Amino acid sequence: MTDSYHKIKVLAIAPYSGLREILRQTGAGRHDIALTVLDGDNEEGLRVVQEEFKKSSYDLIISRGGTATLIRKNVSIPVLEVEITASDILHALRLADAYKGKSALVGFPATTKHASEMCMLLNNDIPIYTIQNASEADVILSRLRAEGYSLIIGDNTLIFSGNPVFMRLLEVPDVDLTTLLR
Repeated sequence: MTDSYHKIKVLAIAPYSGLREILRQTGAGRHDIALTVLDGDNEEGLRVVQEEFKKSSYDLIISRGGTATLIRKNVSIPVLEVEITASDILHALRLADAYKGKSALVGFPATTKHASEMCMLLNNDIPIYTIQNASEADVILSRLRAEGYSLIIGDNTLIFSGNPVFMRLLEVPDVDLTTLLR
């Protein structure tokens, strides 16, 4: 590789540590990108991006879920999203089926859209609530707790809200940077 070879400068914002480690491991094997992985969930993720842009420039950003959506609305470079797969949702729904208490799924639009489709195919009537930002999560979760829900399927935003028993929809995804960067 010559010095004139331009590596793609990628900023990855990981909303949770599992994604951070997967991104670092996957990026270490890539010689065509210069990957910087930093932590930040939702508004914190956006703040991290804004601070990082003061120090360096990037060609694109990778993140996940609500964090990716928020960043995309506030930057002018491409934002690629590590998406939740149908099998991630299916796995969570199957685990929730075995739960004896009341359960619901709460998430950002990208998650709840796929969950709704999967539930329709499976004739699963688990209540699904869509949030647009992290502050909405507290309102919905408080209401669900008052209504007797004790298992919430959701993402990291919900896990850190300190609410009832939570099941992560997906903690550590398989990230294929080659496919994501196409």
